[in-house]
Amino acid sequence: MTTPSHHKRKKKTNDVPRQSHLDLARLRSNAFLFIAVVIILINTIKSVQDIRQTQQKRKQIPFFFPGYKFSGLESIFKDIPSIGYYTDKDLDDEQHAAQFAQAQYILAPTILDWNNLDHDLILFDCSNAETAWKKIREIQAIPLKRNNFGIILARRTKP
Repeated sequence: MTTPSHHKRKKKTNDVPRQSHLDLARLRSNAFLFIAVVIILINTIKSVQDIRQTQQKRKQIPFFFPGYKFSGLESIFKDIPSIGYYTDKDLDDEQHAAQFAQAQYILAPTILDWNNLDHDLILFDCSNAETAWKKIREIQAIPLKRNNFGIILARRTKP
């Protein structure tokens, strides 16, 4: 039996373009993957360079925690809600402001009342010892403790 010619399976004419669409999709996918790998590689190299530079700078200038100057005093202020904090340093200077903030952090929950000399206890953080001692005598306070960093804790004798 012969089959009519119109029943013969015809070769699809769109098979070739479909294959090229698949090839194009693979090419785009591979190109995207390649670009992503290149970007990751570049960022990794840059990050390693940045880390090495930071480590080199830390060797030259070691990290210093400004609040360290106030360590050891937190046990004294355990149950005291607030104390005076006197300084002749300019808190507009970023370094001095950071030191004050770190002192507040170390001594928390005690609140440091900046340049308020009306408290019973006052911390003196001056640029030199002479300035601190002068102010202590002026307000008639008694020095109680001085640490290695020149921070002086004093108690007022008169209200």
